[in-house]
Amino acid sequence: MVTLCPQGHEIASSADRDADGWCKRCRQLKNATYRSRQRAALELALALESHGVEVIRSVSPVDLQALAAVLASGYREAS
Repeated sequence: MVTLCPQGHEIASSADRDADGWCKRCRQLKNATYRSRQRAALELALALESHGVEVIRSVSPVDLQALAAVLASGYREAS
């Protein structure tokens, strides 16, 4: 009998799980998504800084939520 993780990946043995019990394929996919989002956030921050918007997380010189709302509304209008 084949065991499946909740996402449907085959679990043949304990070698298919990591030390935290995650299915290795699920962990790999989650980590890839996380890294992709981190790269996108860095690119966005660098682009904002190239246009004169200082992006510092610990000291917020700009209301990032308000900036995100303005950018999102402008993006929707341009699409």
